[in-house]
Amino acid sequence: MHFSFLLFNALFFLFLPERAGDFYISCILHELGHILTAAALGQRLLSVDMRGTGILMIPEKKAAAPFSHGLAVLLSGPAVNLLLWAAASGELAGTSLALGLYNLLPYSQLDGGAVLELLISGTSGERTARRVLLGAKLVLSAGLFIVSLRDVRAIPLLIGSVLLLAGDM
Repeated sequence: MHFSFLLFNALFFLFLPERAGDFYISCILHELGHILTAAALGQRLLSVDMRGTGILMIPEKKAAAPFSHGLAVLLSGPAVNLLLWAAASGELAGTSLALGLYNLLPYSQLDGGAVLELLISGTSGERTARRVLLGAKLVLSAGLFIVSLRDVRAIPLLIGSVLLLAGDM
């Protein structure tokens, strides 16, 4: 467990204490989606690393694993969040939707970025795609900065986006 994980949790409790329970339920179910999909596809987890930018699971590398398996494991967490959003109500539904969408952002440490990495790695347009993604991440962080000036509850997201952006550089 990294210090940044504890720091993010402290910021979350400071700015959004009323959503903490829903947040952890959504996170646990999200990660279970990844774990169960990986297990169903015959993958083992080597380690789980808890950081301020999220939980990173390191699967056992299998040279013969199909591309679709990696895609399924990566998308299963956000899919669980979207299913929970459709099935739940109130704050839990909103929190789960927000977490699912957040995890689809194009940062390499999140599910969306990892999916993009699978899709662009080794392609002829990889260099251009990486530049476009960097621009999108800069715009997103700038937008979160502007939002956080108006609403302090966005500060944890801003800090998260800056950490994610730094990790991608």
